[in-house]
Amino acid sequence: MCFGPFARICHWGPLTALGIIKLVTGVTLYCSSMWWPSTSWGGFLNTCCFMSLSGLTLYNFMSSMFHGPGYLPPGWKPVHEEDCVHLQWCGVCQGYKAPRSHHCRKCGRCVLKMDHHCPWINNCVGWGNHAHFTSFLFFAVLGCAHGSVVLSLALYRGINRTWYLYHGIQNVPIIYLNLYGLVLCVFALGLAIGVVLAVGMLLFFQ
Repeated sequence: MCFGPFARICHWGPLTALGIIKLVTGVTLYCSSMWWPSTSWGGFLNTCCFMSLSGLTLYNFMSSMFHGPGYLPPGWKPVHEEDCVHLQWCGVCQGYKAPRSHHCRKCGRCVLKMDHHCPWINNCVGWGNHAHFTSFLFFAVLGCAHGSVVLSLALYRGINRTWYLYHGIQNVPIIYLNLYGLVLCVFALGLAIGVVLAVGMLLFFQ
């Protein structure tokens, strides 16, 4: 799998990001199916809303990774020779740098309107994929905020399940979490809150 167009995924950044997206999505859907089943209109809308945010997060993540930032061709120079005096020279690419472009040491290319090299997408963020990258951050924060609410309420109901059963309360959903489910729920909740805080800060700066 680590060849051709898929080689960009074979890096700790994209693999970790995809793992977080998959884990938070899977555990949230599992808990949501017990906390607010999709058999009701409210549960159906809740599930559709969360799946839309998760899908848009994944789409913009893959788009920002594979679309690329846009590179200057090696040996590039402006059409008018007199403009060269206003441009910087890149000794690695053996060409001039366009305005607001920078050379990325990890990519080995001059990137148009370079923002930074992001290890999570294993690519630079620049002119070609900045919109997808910002959308990825936005939907990731919204999706994880939504997931945090669902996981928090499901975890609360799951921990107090025996109390509801003991008092015979039947008008609330009963959440069944075994040891593995409890660990995954807590872990997914921690990841979701971490994404909201860390990625939300990056989104603010973007």
